[in-house]
Amino acid sequence: MQKKIILKSLTTLFLLIFVLFIVIFALEDTTEQYAQSLGIEKSAIKIISRLDRDNHFDELEKDFITWLASQDKESQFKLAFKYAFDGKITDEEIAELNLDSSKSSSPLASANAEWAEFIPGYCIQDIELDGDYLWLGTDEGLIKFSKNGKQPPIIFTKEDGLTGNDVQAIKIYDNEMWIGTADGGLSKFDGINFTNYSSNEGLFDCRVMALDVNEDYVWLGLTTGLSRFEKKSEKFKNYELPGGYVPSSGLGSSGSISKKEIRRVFADSILIEGKNIWYGAKDLYISDFELNHTKHCEWGIEIPDHRITDLDKNEKFIFVSTVGSRGGISLIDIKSEKAKLFHRSSGLIDSQVYALFSEGNFLWLATETTITKIDLKNYQFNHHHFPYDFKVDCILSLTVDQKYLWIGTVFGLYRLKKF
Repeated sequence: MQKKIILKSLTTLFLLIFVLFIVIFALEDTTEQYAQSLGIEKSAIKIISRLDRDNHFDELEKDFITWLASQDKESQFKLAFKYAFDGKITDEEIAELNLDSSKSSSPLASANAEWAEFIPGYCIQDIELDGDYLWLGTDEGLIKFSKNGKQPPIIFTKEDGLTGNDVQAIKIYDNEMWIGTADGGLSKFDGINFTNYSSNEGLFDCRVMALDVNEDYVWLGLTTGLSRFEKKSEKFKNYELPGGYVPSSGLGSSGSISKKEIRRVFADSILIEGKNIWYGAKDLYISDFELNHTKHCEWGIEIPDHRITDLDKNEKFIFVSTVGSRGGISLIDIKSEKAKLFHRSSGLIDSQVYALFSEGNFLWLATETTITKIDLKNYQFNHHHFPYDFKVDCILSLTVDQKYLWIGTVFGLYRLKKF
């Protein structure tokens, strides 16, 4: 009798444990299920599901998904891609979102009136204005983007006749669009057809990293040197040059980089000014069109240290942006070649300047933490900080129209209302 009572008690206890296990298991949603229950946008849920790879739904993931559900639908995919694509949510990311603050959603809410985000997932390497459109150079092709959103983006790739899909540079001149790619060469686009120029037409067999155009020539900045394309004859004149920048070696010393270094980038910024060209990656040079006379600009004299990121000009100045231990900008007087230097100790909040754009009496800069506007009449600086969720360490391009700044990054296209 006593054995039957003990057996019955054990059976009951086992059943209770089993039921409790079922209840706990039922309550243990996956991140995907939890995101679905909160009504998160479907494409964002696909990214969130990557958090389930470790089969453990923790509090950090729950806090992130709860926060994501409070954001507008258009932003959810981009935010999920930024934070959850690697399959984990870290303490640092939660701290960045400031979820413990009663104002955790206010930075994004206030930023939405000024900021907008487009084409998440595309790496925007160059931007060219064309009336109501932007032409975007990406690592997946050339994109025609309607600024007013009335038309969906149109993507052109090799299948459409483009010479390559990795578009590094775009320039429109006299109703012709010139496109430089890192995996094909040079393309000319008349709005309907592409005309391609590669090693078969005499171009160096290397990557095109930058270009500029005038009436007679297209100048190309290459990984191995420079190339000049004469429009009339459709002939290339190539210049193989030593030096440049090797990403894996840091900022390094360009003098030790030989022509045989396959990883190097000799010039990924190039600018035509009158009868001269300005170009560089690690060092800045000025040359005539035949490269018979070349000047090497000394660091700390004409331009701040170290890595050149962008070049632009107006009627008076050549503008040079750099990143590095003493990064910043340089305003080089075209006539005298004397320079004004600006870095952290002379007006900039952040001296890591990734892109710039000259607009009349103003110079716009995209730094690691801010957009900065410089009034060139009195050198007054006006700074606008990025929203907290903006991926600011991967800015690649910047352009400005009458109303907005357009900022190209590794993660997509951003728009900021002018200030």
